[in-house]
Amino acid sequence: NIWTQEVETFTFIEIDYQENLLPASILSSWRVAPDAPWEPSVKIEFLYDEFGRKISEIVSIWDVYTDSWDGIYKVTYEYPVPGKLNITEFDAEAAYWAPSWREEMEIDEQGKVLNSQLYHWNSVMAHWHITLRSEMEYDVSGKLLYENTFLWDTERIKWKLISIMEYRYGYNDELLEQLFIEVDEDHGIYFTEWKYVFQYLANGKKYSNTYLYWDGVLQKWNNSARVSYNYDPSGALVTTTYQYWDITRPGWVNQERDNYQVFHAYAFEDAIVTDFISDMFFGERDDFPYLVERIFVDAYNEMNEEWSVESSLTFKYADIGTANQSYDALNASVYPNPTDGILFIETDQECHLNIYDANGREVYYRVVDPSRSTLYLDNLENGLYYLVLRNEDGSTTRKLMLQR
Repeated sequence: NIWTQEVETFTFIEIDYQENLLPASILSSWRVAPDAPWEPSVKIEFLYDEFGRKISEIVSIWDVYTDSWDGIYKVTYEYPVPGKLNITEFDAEAAYWAPSWREEMEIDEQGKVLNSQLYHWNSVMAHWHITLRSEMEYDVSGKLLYENTFLWDTERIKWKLISIMEYRYGYNDELLEQLFIEVDEDHGIYFTEWKYVFQYLANGKKYSNTYLYWDGVLQKWNNSARVSYNYDPSGALVTTTYQYWDITRPGWVNQERDNYQVFHAYAFEDAIVTDFISDMFFGERDDFPYLVERIFVDAYNEMNEEWSVESSLTFKYADIGTANQSYDALNASVYPNPTDGILFIETDQECHLNIYDANGREVYYRVVDPSRSTLYLDNLENGLYYLVLRNEDGSTTRKLMLQR
């Protein structure tokens, strides 16, 4: 459950899970005072295919006049062929779902996006117009080096490079800079616009990320905003502080602070988090090595030079190690474990097999025949993974350690 408390408005969000721990729906309600009744507010419904892949999500709001849900926003996911993903966004106009934009992505076997094309829907001409294209460049180790964005030139009928996002790394492959360059391809001019600079502690945890913009007149970088992180001795994130740069009296000024409380001390790899929660609250899951239950959002009063609690978020993870115990009746053997990259699966039924990394990303899929199957995991790095076998009778989840 997630709840937020504001000055005079209370919001409660309830998440309904399917058997495979994926959210089936998220319902939100609100009330204007502590003693007022709860009123429906927002609903998000998720739908998945037989492989556990998300195929749609619909956002609806509660109409107090008709006492019913009105759909306002929908996203559909299509997997036409392996390595391809199409995402289409719809909005509700004139009492029907109308297309809004579509993105087509090409993805390699490791899950890296190789390129993507963005289309927008022309409601007058009733067809898709291609707008943007992004092409990614990686090094041999898989690190993203460049993201080149092209605009479709309707007059010349060709792609025109308009921007470059450059990624720079340190000796330990940590991301140090993310540099944005605007391009005037017609005149061969490149304009440096802004960049993010990342700093790390000695243990490799991120200490801060700073947003700077380029002053073309003075030919220098100027500070703009910064996010800094503070950890406790166990390595759990304690606070995230947001600051802006005051140019009138040069220096960093506090704005807001997320204050985390850790209630359970078991490793993050023992928990699984849904796409919704990760996107909404965790841009980078590595900052949460333990199960976190509550966040207090503080605002900084510069006049009094003190922090005050403004709102609170409460949420929980599901423990993937125990949540599926009731479904372990599926007869299957997985060995050896740990494995050096070769894995044997024995089952008496045809099953869909998925392997997820510690962050919940799918890294492997295949259909397993009712016999002994051999898996070759040469493309996966050492570490902890979760192997999920599913069929119409149920599912089972096993922890898998890859060690070479």
